[in-house]
Amino acid sequence: MKFKCSSISPEKATSTVLAIYYSYDSKTCAKTLSLLDKQLGGQLSDYIKEEIVSHKKGSFFRLSPLGNQSYKHIIFLGIGKTKNVTAPDIRHLSGSLSRFVKKLNASSVSIYLDTKCLGTIKEDQVTQSIAEGLSMGSYSFKGLKTKVESKSVALSETTLISSFKSASLKVGFSKGLAVAEGVNLARDLANTPANILTPTEVVKRAKAYFKGTTVKVSVIDAKQAAAMNMNAFLGVARGSVEAPYILCLDYKGGGTKKPIALVGKGVTFDSGGISIKPSSKMSEMKADMSGAASVFGAFSAISKIKPKDNIVGIMPLVENMPSSNALKPGDVITAMNKTSIEVLNTDAEGRLVLADSICYAISKLKARVVVDIATLTGASLVALGELAIALFSNSEKQIAEFKCNELFTGEKVWNMPLYDEFLDYLKSDVADISNCYEGRYGGVCTAAKFLQQFVGDTDWVHLDMAPLMSSSKTSGEQVKGMSGAATQSLIEFVT
Repeated sequence: MKFKCSSISPEKATSTVLAIYYSYDSKTCAKTLSLLDKQLGGQLSDYIKEEIVSHKKGSFFRLSPLGNQSYKHIIFLGIGKTKNVTAPDIRHLSGSLSRFVKKLNASSVSIYLDTKCLGTIKEDQVTQSIAEGLSMGSYSFKGLKTKVESKSVALSETTLISSFKSASLKVGFSKGLAVAEGVNLARDLANTPANILTPTEVVKRAKAYFKGTTVKVSVIDAKQAAAMNMNAFLGVARGSVEAPYILCLDYKGGGTKKPIALVGKGVTFDSGGISIKPSSKMSEMKADMSGAASVFGAFSAISKIKPKDNIVGIMPLVENMPSSNALKPGDVITAMNKTSIEVLNTDAEGRLVLADSICYAISKLKARVVVDIATLTGASLVALGELAIALFSNSEKQIAEFKCNELFTGEKVWNMPLYDEFLDYLKSDVADISNCYEGRYGGVCTAAKFLQQFVGDTDWVHLDMAPLMSSSKTSGEQVKGMSGAATQSLIEFVT
């Protein structure tokens, strides 16, 4: 998508669609509307007077005026008071705008936004948010339907009508497109049925996607994992005929610095194993690899943004299935760091594959920071609803970083406790630790406390993204289906 910035008056826009981000308290916006009203013969002032065109945040109105102006449609999007506008507001509006433009089969859009009144939002963040919203909001999973829907014209050019003249505007827009491509890639992976997206297929797609880029792909197979005593990871894979792999991505942009490790749970289908899940909504467990999808998507953006840092991605890829070879409740396995684990519930498998992967990141790759991301517990949904990612960390610095990024990405994170007393819930009579607590309490916290036992002194962040795994409806930049959540947060963290 091409991007340009223009200081022309909006009524002179030449794009097919003119979008006005209509603010309550902007004198410049009022002047612009006055000029448009004159061009439209007073029609607009009547709509504003009757509050058909409204500055109320989230309001929409489309006008297809007659006349000889170059634009064919005007869309008014209310943003409320400009001093209160946030980057997530701009992204959300732009996501909604993208679907309007798509319905109109328009290939170009001019966006008017009074950028003088945007408070603390940086210039490049404005254009990044617009690009992310336009691209993420127009996403659709192509799927496997045999009847192909009629194709709409793709949006190919965006013009920001603004007083901004900084070169950072194009940089921001380019970054936004890279971020959105990563999010949409994560959505595609998580939406793909599990009989197609097996561990082998994820590896195949990674090799094809990153070929010729700055990201190096390597794979640890079952034999290599066994040689490193990754028995927690291999234990989960035992019940499936699908071969397990640990997919590793490596980006070097930071000289001799120790890397940041992004570790994404990649259970391509989770039946629960012998501790089998209820059949209702089990089909959604094709997306139990959403953590790995977010890491995959983040590296897509990393390969384009090229941050000055060293970053590794680790994705343990397995299926969790019941069979005569599967892990059984009561089995004891030994992780890579020689910790013995009593498996009380085989449906608490994500923490097992993450445990060995975290050990690998620290002991073999010498990661200075580890961020693991997983659809780990239903308990996180009980605690936070469908509103926020549960965040755990042993580092106040890393917590502050993610909380700061939340203000820009709009991906809510909520810091949760790691009390030492949670270890009492994980005591085992036959092993060093059990893989879960079988009672009703503290499930999201005990899962995180389990993972902490494999971290040592390394700075570590655990993101339980289960609450945001999917979107139940289309709104703004969010589209119904698997969400690609946390991809933006990971990208902002490493760039």
